[in-house]
Amino acid sequence: MKGEKTIYAVIWRVWLILALTLWVTQSHARLIDVRTGHSAEATRVVLDLSERTDFQVFPLYKPNRVVVRLKNAGRHLPFTRQILKDKRIKRIRIGRNKRDLIVVFDLKGDKRFKYFALGPKGRGVAQRLVVDIVEPAAVARKTSARAPARKLAKRTSLKPVVKRVASHKPAKTVSRADKKTPLVRKPVKKTKTVAHNAKKYTVNKKQPARLTAEQKQLQEEILKYTRRPLDDRKVIVAIDAGHGGKDTGAIGVGGVKEKDLTLALARQLKREIDKLPNMRAVLIRDGDYFISLNERPRIAKEKNADLFISLHADAFPDDRSVRGGSIYVLNERGATTALNRALERSENGSLFVHAQQSPKKVAYILGDLTRKANLQASRGLAKTILKQLARKVRMHKLSVQSANFAVLRQLDMPSILVETAFISNPHDVANLRSRRFQQRFAAALAQGIAIYARNRADQPHWGETLFVKYRVRSGDTLSEIAQRFGTDVRTLKRLNRIKRADRLYAGMRLRVPLKDKVVAALN
Repeated sequence: MKGEKTIYAVIWRVWLILALTLWVTQSHARLIDVRTGHSAEATRVVLDLSERTDFQVFPLYKPNRVVVRLKNAGRHLPFTRQILKDKRIKRIRIGRNKRDLIVVFDLKGDKRFKYFALGPKGRGVAQRLVVDIVEPAAVARKTSARAPARKLAKRTSLKPVVKRVASHKPAKTVSRADKKTPLVRKPVKKTKTVAHNAKKYTVNKKQPARLTAEQKQLQEEILKYTRRPLDDRKVIVAIDAGHGGKDTGAIGVGGVKEKDLTLALARQLKREIDKLPNMRAVLIRDGDYFISLNERPRIAKEKNADLFISLHADAFPDDRSVRGGSIYVLNERGATTALNRALERSENGSLFVHAQQSPKKVAYILGDLTRKANLQASRGLAKTILKQLARKVRMHKLSVQSANFAVLRQLDMPSILVETAFISNPHDVANLRSRRFQQRFAAALAQGIAIYARNRADQPHWGETLFVKYRVRSGDTLSEIAQRFGTDVRTLKRLNRIKRADRLYAGMRLRVPLKDKVVAALN
């Protein structure tokens, strides 16, 4: 009897160990915060993780980038791309590679880097990965000639190092190796200790000799997330010619079809945009064929579009005197006027898309743009274009309109819908068939797009802002919170609809914009 109990006890312990092991291996670290700090010689980026995990840090070239691969990790952030006003880093981008999270730092010119890991800090942060982007001159002063930090210049080999973070000791500074280095599956052998203030560095003297097939595959997969530089490439405009194929759109005077007029105008707009410096247009459709409303945003994203322009030419049979163009942005609550509601039903109903969808089915908050930021950017684009069009062609409305157009719902970029004219009006039909009118309309539209893109060039990409949720503690004041996050009281009151600053209470959750100037606190 005693022997049976012993056997059962052993089986129970084995089962418990296996269960715990399975639970540990399935644990999923989350990237919960990204913080930046600046000095004269370096930019520091701190990645806060909810759990300890394996990671790699390695460079890519042409253009220069530093890539962080977080094993078996996810993202718990409201953005996937953040533009930095920094001397060394253009932007931070976040993507996925199967079960891993990929964080890419796009660099400005020739820079060097080092990284290390730190232990827990505060509630919910189990691990911190610190990446320093350093000026070459600064590294030269701090490292010996025998072991300089790696220079990001004209090399195509990939030299990552994987380290299991268990002791929370800083890992290493990268050495300049002459041989290609494979993915290291075992923890890196510890050498000298690195001070937590990152003023001293260590160097791994031995480097494996070959570039593995896994590493080559990883490099190709990483490139999927690094092919969208914003400051050093052309702005891509996706032009969506409304309707097509079996979906003719509205039928106008003389039997003219909306799908034919929008395609002709889309092609002319592409020619006008392609003439402009640093601009390039792509057509969602370039022929008479059907594309669903869900497919159009997907095609725009595949083409790496920065802006989305949907062209239409509607009819209003109840009043054939209505003429001229209008510009629309998304309004999830529906159109605001009877005419706009009619247009909304026309554009959505033609493809059996109901305007009153469940919010869960509206994939509107995507990527790195909040709903408010995207609407603001879209409205800014619409106003700029409307101003240019009103100088050249007749407009039905001289203010930006809004309606619940389905084609605009799934976009994470500034997007507008342009009703070029009413094909129920004979004068508008004659204009839309005229090559001269098409050229004049497209040129004004292209000019508005160019002005908008140029004005936004030095700002965070299309109104992109990182917001955090802050829980008010006992004794907090708005001014203290604003100072802590590098913002101001007026902004906090506006974002959270606070009329009186003395109405704060413990436990209240505030929406706070996180500025790049917030210094990473590592102590």
